Amino acid sequence: MPICRFIAQSKFSDPRADIYLSDARALAFNDLQRITCQDLDFIEGQWSKEICEQLALKLLTGPVIQSMACTELPSRSTPFQRL
Repeated sequence: MPICRFIAQSKFSDPRADIYLSDARALAFNDLQRITCQDLDFIEGQWSKEICEQLALKLLTGPVIQSMACTELPSRSTPFQRL
């Protein structure tokens, strides 16, 4: 079955990125200029492009504050393994 990959990113300053940058500088990574946070989700199934867009808009993002990219990945020959 195909897998849809959803990547959401804040359209504005993300407080998580500011915290990670501050922590990195506290660890002496002073040359680091910027950190960007993205949320990554995978959904496996037979979905149309329209359904994927609806999932992205209604379930996985806050469309006012986040942008979303959706990509269909090739099918896996083996099922997902649980950790």
